[in-house]
Amino acid sequence: MDIKKLTVGIEEEYQVINPETGELTSYIAEFLERDAVLFKDSMVPEFLQSQLEVTSKVCKNIKQARKEVIRLRKIASKFAQETNCNIIAAGTHPYSRWEDQVRTDKERYRGLYDSMQFVAKRLLIFGMHIHIGIPDRDLRIDVMNQMRYFVPHILSLSTSSPFWQGEDTGFKSYRGIVFEDLPRTGIPEKFSSAKSYDKFVNQLMETKCIDNPSKIWWDIRPHSKFPTVEFRMCDSTTKVDEVIASSRGIPIGEDSISPGRHPEIENVESLLNFITYVRDISGKPTGIKCVIGQSEWLDDMCHQILKKGLKYAPDFITVDSGDGGSGAAPMSLIDHMGLPIKRSLPLVVDKLTEFNLRSRVKVIASGSIEKAVKLKGIKLTKGAKEAVTMAGGKILD
Repeated sequence: MDIKKLTVGIEEEYQVINPETGELTSYIAEFLERDAVLFKDSMVPEFLQSQLEVTSKVCKNIKQARKEVIRLRKIASKFAQETNCNIIAAGTHPYSRWEDQVRTDKERYRGLYDSMQFVAKRLLIFGMHIHIGIPDRDLRIDVMNQMRYFVPHILSLSTSSPFWQGEDTGFKSYRGIVFEDLPRTGIPEKFSSAKSYDKFVNQLMETKCIDNPSKIWWDIRPHSKFPTVEFRMCDSTTKVDEVIASSRGIPIGEDSISPGRHPEIENVESLLNFITYVRDISGKPTGIKCVIGQSEWLDDMCHQILKKGLKYAPDFITVDSGDGGSGAAPMSLIDHMGLPIKRSLPLVVDKLTEFNLRSRVKVIASGSIEKAVKLKGIKLTKGAKEAVTMAGGKILD
């Protein structure tokens, strides 16, 4: 996918406060009704009357997103002050109490309260959601799967809620603790495809667990209406630069460029040494994942394995296709920098066979199954079996 075609959108939840007391104030309905024409769809009330949700336009890049966040914050602040209120951004209020808040009278929120009762009452929290526009549904699921690992890292960039009802909780983000009381929150499950995800959602709806997909409140989810992956783990952040840093997933001021290699690995020999080191301390099978371009390094690796001994061989080599890469890499290294899987996979197998290493090193093909296939005489993992059947294929004994 062309990374230049990705889009970003940002939702922020602000606190509406009384400037004299600093307490939250339940004024948002009147606030928005007064300026309904100006705000249109960019600002809406949230579950509580002391919450204001702001939604950016679809932005083509981070620079545009930053300007949009600044614009919306200025508008919200200006009109709040004209109604004798102030707007602040943080994941929780330091001392206001949830028992004192007024709920917004909308069907969506009445339904949330009716189903969640006491748990919903305590939702005096303020978050930030980041939408990354990805047209391809299967790719959205794949991105969600890959980004599960980074949930704590992204949250750590945005934490702004150490206080709860007048006490220092000892947590950097107590908002996340409160939100976890709801069902279907936290890190999502892993899915093999968009069809697999749809099957999961349909099961929840058929069993009356939810009445629509928006009731899945994971930290990352494919949005139910828009072609986006929605990152929902962030606290509402105090400063604009913190908003943008969370959107990028890296600290303020750092360029989003991945290193060209691991610092521990300089050549094939150091690669084999590092594989052996990881295997020794973990006790787990250890291998490498790579895109194949030129094949000379495979010859070098096989020669080094025979020279050093079979214990230095990787337990597996996962071969990935060359038609896509990390969005954090320099533009010159993102797409089409290697061979497609149908050419690279036989190359690796033939090379291992040539050096009599095929029985020592397992070969794994990375990718998705997009059309029906029949497989016979092949051992498959549970996930692989599901991918085959979801694509309409068959597994023969």
